[in-house]
Amino acid sequence: MSLVPKPLTKLPIASRSIKQSVFRHKLNIDCESINNYSNNTNEAPQSPSHRHTLSYGRIMPKTSSLTQMTLKIKPSIAITPSKALFDMYNMLSSSEYKEISQYKELYYFGLEKKTKETFIKTDEDGYYKVIIGDHLLFRYEILEELGQGSFGTVVKCKDHKTDEIFAIKIMRKTQRILKFGRREVEVLNLFSKKINDANSCIVEKIDQFYFREHLCIVFELLTINLYDFIKRNHFQGISQNLARRITTQVLIALKTSHELGIIHCDVKPENIVFKQENKSGIKLIDFGSTCTIRDKCYGYIQSRFYRAPEVILEYDYNVTIDVWSLGCVVVEMVTGWPLFAGDNEKDVLQQIVNIIGQPPKEVLLKAKRVDKLNNENMNSGDRNTSYNENAISLDQLLEGFDSNLIDFVKRCIVWEKNTRITVEEGLIHPWIRGTHSS
Repeated sequence: MSLVPKPLTKLPIASRSIKQSVFRHKLNIDCESINNYSNNTNEAPQSPSHRHTLSYGRIMPKTSSLTQMTLKIKPSIAITPSKALFDMYNMLSSSEYKEISQYKELYYFGLEKKTKETFIKTDEDGYYKVIIGDHLLFRYEILEELGQGSFGTVVKCKDHKTDEIFAIKIMRKTQRILKFGRREVEVLNLFSKKINDANSCIVEKIDQFYFREHLCIVFELLTINLYDFIKRNHFQGISQNLARRITTQVLIALKTSHELGIIHCDVKPENIVFKQENKSGIKLIDFGSTCTIRDKCYGYIQSRFYRAPEVILEYDYNVTIDVWSLGCVVVEMVTGWPLFAGDNEKDVLQQIVNIIGQPPKEVLLKAKRVDKLNNENMNSGDRNTSYNENAISLDQLLEGFDSNLIDFVKRCIVWEKNTRITVEEGLIHPWIRGTHSS
């Protein structure tokens, strides 16, 4: 296999947000064991020993200190507010004393010794102030902060009612973010009516509730996301077989979404998360940015590296913007690098032209923001004219890879949205079906 050409831009790490909102459990994932799975099994072989790294190692408070910090009630045994007020008066803060009557059942009370800072639950940006060992809803024990993004904070929690571990997304307390949170809940509720959760490739929502004016969404706990997995593999790319398995599952998730008229709008490696340690099953997460075919959003959608040209140029789009993003993800999986890692939208467009040629006249006529293209070098629809000497075709970029994989990518990365492959067509594509090729 020939070497993959050097990326057109700098390392992907530099342009990504440090704060990632993910529903994951910090586990030691053996990249090599997953990457090298056999074609004849659905599971990766277990690694004999997991690597110990500070970056991805399991971060948990010491048991002794956690026991001293918190007051626990046995799982599935609840007490009433009146009993709590009588038996645990000294355990409650002034705010808890007032709010406890709102709840019929109480399972967990959090920190034994609460400081004045404990009472301040929201910062100036609307984020919930997470304190390890504290409670949510007098039921969930906060074990660990998993990540923080623009929509809120994700924490790992123990449910003292069921003795299960979940990920809870605590939305920021702003009207705009609350709107996104409600949309995500509505979309996930639609999915739950359509699919069997056991066979789903979409993250499972367990519950939702409001706590101290913050919308909280309870999710199943997942493991490492695809971007972190690629990073852990030193950006060397993953096996084509594993990439195919992941792509198949994303297509299944998008098929469910698109059949309901829902566009995900943010397909990227960070939103593709492994279900279990050292296995290939994934879930598509983060449906807070979704829109529908009938009610499209024309603001800021899709992460820049994976943004379809019709979104950048501002002309009508459809569900195939998710297909464009998936094509970009496939290239990133097998090469280790983002396909269009531009510093801004104009840079991304230039890289698109360098790789697939200039947009056809039909696209230019529909686009509202043609100014984002480098008009000095535009040759009005001449697809053979490139912006600069850095031009490279997908065939050259993916030289040495499976020809069916290359064909799949080329059918995703297309200017004309209506000629892109659909998710239904993608699921029967020779690469996805595992048909042998050169």
